[in-house]
Amino acid sequence: AQASLRAMRLVETSLGQPTTRVLEDAHRALAATRGAAMSLCDIDPEAGLVRFSGIGNVAGAIYNDGHLRCLVSHNGTVGLSVRMIQEFSYPWTRDSLLVLHSDGVVTRWNFDATPGLTMRHPSIVAAVLRRDFARGHDDVCVVVVREGP
Repeated sequence: AQASLRAMRLVETSLGQPTTRVLEDAHRALAATRGAAMSLCDIDPEAGLVRFSGIGNVAGAIYNDGHLRCLVSHNGTVGLSVRMIQEFSYPWTRDSLLVLHSDGVVTRWNFDATPGLTMRHPSIVAAVLRRDFARGHDDVCVVVVREGP
C-alpha cells in the first residue's frame, strides 16, 4: 500500500512530464518500499499518438481499425530493480481503444468472443474483459480508455 500511495502522489504532481521521467522519479521515490509494477500513458489526440512506458507485470494494447496491438513493457519492479525505462509511441485515432491491465488477466485475451464489444462504453469493455479473461487466482485491474464524443 505504501508503494502505491507514493506512486499515485508522484503521478498526480507530474502531469505533463514525459512518461520515462515519471517512472525514473517513481523508481527513486519507491526505493524504501516493496516496489510496484507501473505503466503510464500520455494520449495526445492532436499528434495522433499515445506514448507508453511500462515496468513489471502490467500489460496493455491498443485496438485500431480491427487490429489489436500489444504495448511493450519491460521487466522489473519500480523502486527495486529496473534495467531499462523506455517510452514507445503508438498511433492513436478518434476510434482507438486503449486497454491496460494487471497480470490478473490472461495475456492472450481478445475481442472475438463478444462481437461488437469494441463499440461499447469503456466500462462495459473492462467488465467483460475482467469477467471472461481473469486468471481466477489473482487480483484484477482493467482500465479501458476511448476518446470522448
